[in-house]
Amino acid sequence: MNKAPIALLLSLALLVGILGVGYFVWDTRETVVQQSEGDAIVPPGVDIDWRIVCGDDVVGNFFFSQENPLNSSVTEYESNTVRFYTLLDDGTEKFLKSVSGCATGYANTSLTCGKKFVAYVQSASGTASMRETFLMDEEDVTEEWNVAETAGLIFRAYDNDEASWVYANDSATSSEWSATGTTFRTTTSNSTDKTVGGDGYIDYKIEFKTNGTAATDKQFQDLGVIFGVNNGNTTAWAEPAGITFSGTGRTAVKEACGSKITGDGYDYCYRLLKDGKVPKIEDSTLSIRYEQHSQGGVDPGDGDDITVALFVEGRFKETFGSAMKTGTNRDDSSKTYVRTAQTAVIGIA
Repeated sequence: MNKAPIALLLSLALLVGILGVGYFVWDTRETVVQQSEGDAIVPPGVDIDWRIVCGDDVVGNFFFSQENPLNSSVTEYESNTVRFYTLLDDGTEKFLKSVSGCATGYANTSLTCGKKFVAYVQSASGTASMRETFLMDEEDVTEEWNVAETAGLIFRAYDNDEASWVYANDSATSSEWSATGTTFRTTTSNSTDKTVGGDGYIDYKIEFKTNGTAATDKQFQDLGVIFGVNNGNTTAWAEPAGITFSGTGRTAVKEACGSKITGDGYDYCYRLLKDGKVPKIEDSTLSIRYEQHSQGGVDPGDGDDITVALFVEGRFKETFGSAMKTGTNRDDSSKTYVRTAQTAVIGIA
């Protein structure tokens, strides 16, 4: 039997099946390539990377929403500006355009079909950052992204040595919560600072959580959280004897402070982690045990206050260029923090 005509017919059938009419699909997960008119079997040995389903139009419609995952009551949409980048084969991200989000639902934009993209939301006051990758594998693609709302922190302090809560300068009772910038005084007064003699020490439990007066469906963290210590007068204070991020799986890992944090007077930095990852800092109380000794023979006095702070690492667009970067502060001339540092002062008399 002459096998040549049969082989030719099979080849033609395969060619027609692959070309199809209107659509083409690449799919590693299936052995069948779906067509607009019938199905064709993928030949053995063909290297299939990922699926593309496109019509005759080169440009497709992309719909996206940003939703606050912390709001369990209703779907809360966010309207942050989204920066779109084309993801090239070598992993390079090429800026494409910025598109405003929609506070009432889905926004949309046009994107080239068959390409991969990266979408970013920058860290800002009130919002955590976002990075999402996706493929325009159809003419109409819809994505729903989680973009958490953020809030500042409130603080209170407990003196472990005296076994009592510490008054803040704006508190009527010692166990009250106070907003960022507060100064902790003593266990008996909201106007008198703590006295620490030569070779003395401070042993405080510093509690913090998101500011509940803003809302309970917000978080503080983003890509990372740094706890910083500004000794004020380093001749009066030794290095902190202990920074303990209390709770199972929680750790405070010492690291070098960034240039902006150092420039703002902070001497020591600790990365806060939960099971090796960024901890959730929401409306549940967290605490750090802070142990600090004065320098040997030195009696810290008025003006030797200690400031502690929590800094957020997030995403931002570089000042000169379009690339996205990460860090606690931007690369502008002022090195602006991606989110305002949250601080508390331990007042020393």
